[in-house]
Amino acid sequence: MKRKTVCLLLALLALLPGCQAKYYRETSSETLSVESLTDSVPPFVFGQNGFYDTASDAEYLPVPKVEAKERGEEYFSDGEKTLYRVEGLHESYFLMDDEGVVYKNASLPWMVEPGEDGWEDDYPALTYVG
Repeated sequence: MKRKTVCLLLALLALLPGCQAKYYRETSSETLSVESLTDSVPPFVFGQNGFYDTASDAEYLPVPKVEAKERGEEYFSDGEKTLYRVEGLHESYFLMDDEGVVYKNASLPWMVEPGEDGWEDDYPALTYVG
């Protein structure tokens, strides 16, 4: 019996050091720079048919035969492409570019389709030219 107890104690003593909690602290000679903290994803990605707002996770597609009555304030500019709010409409639903092309958030449905009865009442800031 003594022998079994001694063996059990020795086995426990051998296993105990492996069971101790260890705290690791990563040490590195690298330091963070301002460049490493900047986001490499651009705020807007322009494609052939429209553009993608990466911050809002929204795709905007051109709305054919629809024009804005009045251009609002600048929403985004990267030097090459500038987007504007459409005056009188919610900014996350419709935007427009320098050429007057109106873009609609593709994930949000129309309340009334362009050209249908009541469309002008629901979208007074837009004109249907179709």
